[in-house]
Amino acid sequence: MFESFTKKDRIIRATLKLLETTTWQDLTLVEIARHADLNLSELRSEFSSKAGILEEFSRTIDDEVLRTYRADEGDTVRDRLFDVLMTRFDLLLPYRPVLKRIFDEFGGRFTAPHSPLRHLLGSQYWMLTAAGIDVEGPMGFARLSGIASLYAQAFTRWVEDDDPSQAKTMAFLDRRLRRGEKLLGRLARVQSTCSRLSRVLGIGTRGRRDENTPETPQAAEQGG
Repeated sequence: MFESFTKKDRIIRATLKLLETTTWQDLTLVEIARHADLNLSELRSEFSSKAGILEEFSRTIDDEVLRTYRADEGDTVRDRLFDVLMTRFDLLLPYRPVLKRIFDEFGGRFTAPHSPLRHLLGSQYWMLTAAGIDVEGPMGFARLSGIASLYAQAFTRWVEDDDPSQAKTMAFLDRRLRRGEKLLGRLARVQSTCSRLSRVLGIGTRGRRDENTPETPQAAEQGG
């Protein structure tokens, strides 16, 4: 990835290379442009900010996950999600030292103000989709919130995982996904029960009326 001679790839490569020795706060667009052998106008035609460069980096990683990941027939939802997230970590592995430097610079928190890594959490919409998990509606929102939190915690372990096999990261993901699977199962049962109660009690049927029921009190008076 990022091996082409397009301006976009040159800028991303230059940014990642500079971040090996420069903090995010100190890195300037002028330096990036110079390192990419471009002028500022050319850089601006591709990106409007430093954060935009890392956002494109993350999007490219997402695209590669979506392009390469294929679920095996018979995989459980947990298996698929585990494989998708580990595929993403595998693709990020060459860039882990740089990502760790940025992560540490902002106190090890994705939600730190102005942290350029915050956009990594937004990728989870597509990771869930790749795993064949519904991300729409109330349950979809719960799943998306849950996986974003899980990914943030897993990332914290991953940047410190010096095992080439990423064994610590995989063990953490497996434990948390099993726990999350049980929680989401309970939430689904609660939602199903609430839906049945709503139907029995007539909740949520406003707007339905018998064809002989007047629309307004005035209509009832006129009909009487």
